[in-house]
Amino acid sequence: NRVDALNVTDHQSSVMRFPSLGGCLAIKERGGEPILQMTCRDRNRLALQAELLLAYTRGIRNVLCLTGDAVVVGDHKEAKGVFDLDSVQLIQTLKQMRDEKKFLCGEEISGEVPIFIGAAENPYADPFEFRVTRLAKKIKAGADFIQTQAVYDIAKFAKWMAMATDRGLDKQAHILA
Repeated sequence: NRVDALNVTDHQSSVMRFPSLGGCLAIKERGGEPILQMTCRDRNRLALQAELLLAYTRGIRNVLCLTGDAVVVGDHKEAKGVFDLDSVQLIQTLKQMRDEKKFLCGEEISGEVPIFIGAAENPYADPFEFRVTRLAKKIKAGADFIQTQAVYDIAKFAKWMAMATDRGLDKQAHILA
């Protein structure tokens, strides 16, 4: 067996944990390939772009863009969610930084930011028929890879994948289950 990359969560379920960037740095130091999760819940557009630059300068090239769970479900219910951007807007922002070498404000970036942009999709959530439409929106925004929830219902996942394949989405992004 072989592990290609390790996904490091970003305060999963709105519960305070060791930061994703810190976990990614620890993995990188040990020779692993991390996937940095970035949630819009905890950072505004300035902090998201700055954190991406910091991660990039430390050799982290894979980023999973997430909106993030509402803070009321977590362990710091009094915290204020930021949600300046959502996951699709974050994908667009990172794509602009990578492909156009511009920050969201339009200012030029000196140098390359070659990152592999990811998004998450839940092929089991309701309304089921809407899931592939959301997937298409994230791929159109610039996602290079899609990470799904763990696959326990093979039949439902196969139906979702068939819907994605019918739209050619499997040819536009890597889908990791």
